[in-house]
Amino acid sequence: MCKAYRKSDFDHHYGILARRIPDSARTLTTVGLNRWSRHHADRVRYAYLTSNSAESMNALSFWEHRNTADGLTTPVTPYAEHKLGKRNRKSISWTVKLISQVKFEVLDMKKGGKVNLQDKTCTCKQWQFSGIPCGHVMAVARYFVLRNVTTHVQKYFHTETYKSAYMEDINPLDHISEWIDPGHLQTVLPPLVTKRQSGRPKSTARIPSQGEDKDNFKSKRKCSRCLEYGHTRSTCTTHYDLSEGKQKSKCNSKTKAKPKGLLKGKGKGKREDSCSTQFGSTYNLSDDYLLLCV
Repeated sequence: MCKAYRKSDFDHHYGILARRIPDSARTLTTVGLNRWSRHHADRVRYAYLTSNSAESMNALSFWEHRNTADGLTTPVTPYAEHKLGKRNRKSISWTVKLISQVKFEVLDMKKGGKVNLQDKTCTCKQWQFSGIPCGHVMAVARYFVLRNVTTHVQKYFHTETYKSAYMEDINPLDHISEWIDPGHLQTVLPPLVTKRQSGRPKSTARIPSQGEDKDNFKSKRKCSRCLEYGHTRSTCTTHYDLSEGKQKSKCNSKTKAKPKGLLKGKGKGKREDSCSTQFGSTYNLSDDYLLLCV
């Protein structure tokens, strides 16, 4: 919806949103359609240099972009070349009809488009807003066997413009002792949060950095099975040998083991008695066999 160039496309998608989520549609309308919709934009959104503070102060990133720009030999940037190739392949089967020497009608099996090479416009508005020729223009260029389609690309995507954006140098800051203090700067403190946030509080334990020994940050938990530190009984991998008798069974002495019924498939008269060990195992005692259930 926000990327729609035609009014009919925008109205179609906006109508779906209004029927399904009316509250969101009203909020977007209150904010202003020209702030997020391409179709309602009051100007072409180019010639604006926007960047976050971290990237603008990163000299290494700036230097990498400059080296990339110096290595370009094509008239337009790789991004514009990719868009031109994609739109050219998409418009291979489209039909071009001549209206005048500078106006053409292109049939694309959908809504079509009317191209004006003199005004550099198309009724789909993709050429005007994106700055790169749309598929209709590419079809017209193929109709006239135009080899240099990059002349119809806006200057914002030219390689020379890309290089000029990284011509200036970013000088590093001096030592903090040499900074000039104007005297009127204020210390910005974080907001005072008086209401406890919902959900479980986050852990305040320090997260180990890459390369640090993570074993030093594990809680000293003792396993009740192997009596080692660093893990619990549920994750213990120590092998238990019943014949050596390393662990003793811990049965409840207050209550006697009562028969729980006959074993299935073992014949009549054989009953099952059970007791639990200190690590959660269950022994089933019978007249002629011993089972260990883990």
